Amino acid sequence: MTKTYVAYGLALALILFVVLSLFILPRRNDSLDWPGAASLDGRASGYEMVEKKGVGDDDSKTNTGAPSAPYATREAAKPSGQPELSPPVASGDPQTMESWQAARAAGFVHESPAQLVENLANYDDFTGAWVIGSYTLGSPGSEMRMLINLIRVRRLLEIGAEDPSMVTGLLRTALIDALEQWPPVLREKMYPTKPAEDRSEPDDFEKVLRRAIAATYLLGELKDYDALPLLNHAFMTQQGWVQSLERRWVEQAPVPPSMSLYAMHRLIARIPPDRVRPQAAAAHAAYLQFAAENIPDVIIVKGQSLKVDMIRYPPMSFRDGEDIQVGGYTKMNLTDRAWDWHARMAAFIELNFP
Repeated sequence: MTKTYVAYGLALALILFVVLSLFILPRRNDSLDWPGAASLDGRASGYEMVEKKGVGDDDSKTNTGAPSAPYATREAAKPSGQPELSPPVASGDPQTMESWQAARAAGFVHESPAQLVENLANYDDFTGAWVIGSYTLGSPGSEMRMLINLIRVRRLLEIGAEDPSMVTGLLRTALIDALEQWPPVLREKMYPTKPAEDRSEPDDFEKVLRRAIAATYLLGELKDYDALPLLNHAFMTQQGWVQSLERRWVEQAPVPPSMSLYAMHRLIARIPPDRVRPQAAAAHAAYLQFAAENIPDVIIVKGQSLKVDMIRYPPMSFRDGEDIQVGGYTKMNLTDRAWDWHARMAAFIELNFP
């Protein structure tokens, strides 16, 4: 009997060694010479850390156009020349992380802004982003890692950096539509009434989810200050769903609340003084003071395979480490302190965009 146990033990040890060798130990390689090697600390997809920016720090281009309707805008995109990207890596060339990403990027260079928004959930991009960083449905951190590794998101940032009007109208429309479409697509996801769809294409749930998250992030990064009322409306609508909808294995709302809060924060922290109405000046100054004491600095990662720098991810905690979100697996509920953060931003938005 003892010999049998010993034999079983040796067999299990051998199986464990093989599993570790094939699937786990290779992933500890920090080299970026193979597509799956990128870590989750900002080095993914040919990115490198370059700087931290404090509250109010600005970039070179600012969307300071005339104010427009807060969340009824559905502009059509104008034709635009697309910036050239690196060509696909030639057959037989070393497949480094940067060349692999450049090859992926070249596949989307001819899509118009409208097509980029329409195709945000497509697997030709989604699968590559999944390879780069681990992804867990409903995890705010995972959603941000996924977002910054989507080539189409980075293309929209590139185009918007040159001319924000090329994409901001499309993004507002995408967010408005997502708010309208979410309740029925969520219901269908939870209680299917249709035959199973072809899984070679994203379903309606995935499409609405990706567009809502990307639009929220991009409107904040592209300095669409007039989108602040829309973002606030979207945040409050989604928090209403979080409180009222039955919790299942999928999110009750498409955008993690920390991402919505951070998009609003990025806009309020960078809004030019001449865009602040006199009646909102005190609320704006008070918010900047609060943010400097409580909201972590922005961590910027520099793009190599695409000409765009991006924030790594919105903070999941305050400067002192206290969590912003609570509530089990999906973490869609907010702490009282996070609600106070939102109230300070909402006070400025209501005064500045009456």
